[in-house]
Amino acid sequence: MINFIKRWYEGEQYYPFADHPEVPVFPGIRYRRHWSSRLAHIVVEFYLKEWKWLWPLLVAIVGIIVAIGKAKN
Repeated sequence: MINFIKRWYEGEQYYPFADHPEVPVFPGIRYRRHWSSRLAHIVVEFYLKEWKWLWPLLVAIVGIIVAIGKAKN
């Protein structure tokens, strides 16, 4: 199961080739990913970039929800 998830997340590898000689092709490996894998990559990259303010925001929201719940009692 873990290997299936790894293959899904990384996608299919391919090497780009120029069909036309006038089109430049930069060497390297490219990946064809499923749309859900692309979405997962976007979410993970966002989290890794913005975790510094995301956790304090979540803690503040949970604190507000707890305070509202206590005020109703």
